[in-house]
Amino acid sequence: MNDLQKEIKNNKIIRNFIISDEVLKDESFLKLRADGLKFINVNLSGSNLSEIHWRNCQMENVILEKTVFHNANIRMCQWNNVRAAKSDFSSAIFENSYASGCAFDGANFTEAKLTDTNFSRADFCGAILDGVDASGASFRGADLRNASLKNANFVDADLRGADLTGANLQGVDFNGADLQGAIIDEAFQPQQKDKLFSPALEEMAGEVAPIVAQLLRKGAESELFDAQAQVSMMEELQQYGWTESAADSDGVNKEIDAVLNAASKVGIAPLLEALQQQGDEPPQAVATLLEELSAGFKMAEGANTEDLLKRLVESFKTTAPDKSH
Repeated sequence: MNDLQKEIKNNKIIRNFIISDEVLKDESFLKLRADGLKFINVNLSGSNLSEIHWRNCQMENVILEKTVFHNANIRMCQWNNVRAAKSDFSSAIFENSYASGCAFDGANFTEAKLTDTNFSRADFCGAILDGVDASGASFRGADLRNASLKNANFVDADLRGADLTGANLQGVDFNGADLQGAIIDEAFQPQQKDKLFSPALEEMAGEVAPIVAQLLRKGAESELFDAQAQVSMMEELQQYGWTESAADSDGVNKEIDAVLNAASKVGIAPLLEALQQQGDEPPQAVATLLEELSAGFKMAEGANTEDLLKRLVESFKTTAPDKSH
């Protein structure tokens, strides 16, 4: 151990060093740089491991209760049967590592980076993971009960079978995460974004997309709905083959203007919501809009949103300029 302390003081990288069967409570390993260091059957509780730089290091049967890893850099390391209850990992980097089945209950991981690390079946009960970047990490079967995950990034993470009962999930990004079998309080269930088109309308979405794009653009310009909503829905239209050039055509300007003028009386938001709804009967606000348009478009009584869009598609096809020449 004395040799190790000398190496630390000299700021040298500890390579392929083994420490076993030691009680090293309340020791300082501040800024320890190591590659291939191994701790086996060691108690490091209360020790200071802030700002360490570890690579390819291992811990086996190690106790780290109330140990400080603030601003630590841990990469490609393997932890087995490690108990790190109430330890401080704030602002630490814990990447591309393995810590399956380890205990981090009550630990503080605020603003830590945990990307691509395997925490499957680990215990994070009551832990603080506010603002962590856990993208691509595995928490499969992990215990996250009563943990705080405010504003955490779990993009593309594996949370299958994880228990998040009582966890604070305010602002969490679960985009692309696998939550199959995960237990989540109903109030924090991730909301799936509604698609712009209902399944029935999705079949004609390619033809309708340029028209809806003009409705969105002109509706925002007319302040009939929020411009931020326009940006979000414009991005969604791109998956249906819509491009900026397609929206530049003025082939349906007259009809679009008619729709917007009528929509101004009931609001355009109900029309956009109707795109996402199924069923023959349109919502009342849309029915009122269709009434306003029925004379000019010769819409049949009882027409719905799909009928209106088909009418606009026909107009678009007959009046849009031929760009093939």
